[in-house]
Amino acid sequence: MLAGTQFTVTSGAVDIVGVLNASFFTCVNNPAGNCLDLVGSPGLGTISSTPTFNLTAGDTYTITFGYVLQGFATGPTPTSDFTVGLGSFSDMLTAIPMVQDASLSFIPGTNETGVHLTYASDTAPDDIHGAVLDHIVLTETPSVTPVPEASTWAMLALGFAGLGFAAFRRSRKGGISIL
Repeated sequence: MLAGTQFTVTSGAVDIVGVLNASFFTCVNNPAGNCLDLVGSPGLGTISSTPTFNLTAGDTYTITFGYVLQGFATGPTPTSDFTVGLGSFSDMLTAIPMVQDASLSFIPGTNETGVHLTYASDTAPDDIHGAVLDHIVLTETPSVTPVPEASTWAMLALGFAGLGFAAFRRSRKGGISIL
């Protein structure tokens, strides 16, 4: 999961599943470790990150993670819906009994302070099986303000110098003056 980040259960229940927790479930991207089932025993759950994050307007934020609906044979049904949120951004995904990878990106329009990364289970096929999350990563890509190259600055300086020289020559020749 995110280095230095913990998740707190903010509603319902969640389960820790995986090899290290002595369950029979193998995690998506961490087969020797644990992962998180958004449907606890029993019920739908919601988790939020601690600490919070400050988002900068114009920067790109990307949330990546693996997910799968555990407890069923591979295939498109049954399903479990869950919502991923970070500040003003949210997206709903559907877990099926087949490993999937998510990469969700967004650019906030304004600065946002004290926001949580959240995952909330919305639906489940029963009271104990839900979307299992693993290997959550949040990255920030700062917006880049283009900086003119040295050759552009040189051309600009030459242009101003040329205008200055032309004005100087005109004033020495006694050019036409308009009042």
